[in-house]
Amino acid sequence: MFTGEGDSCPAALRQLPAPAECIQHAARLAGDAYARRIAPSYVDLQRTYFTSARKDVLVK
Repeated sequence: MFTGEGDSCPAALRQLPAPAECIQHAARLAGDAYARRIAPSYVDLQRTYFTSARKDVLVK
């Protein structure tokens, strides 16, 4: 969101960025958000693997 302040409406509008710049900024933000959703992300996990079963003392 862009804001501008001034004594009159035209003065406030002059403080806003150009429309083309606003469109480029919004497109960049939308593209970044979309890329983060579809790009793979890698997370390191640690898991315990059981290599051999222990004998159950209750089973004969």
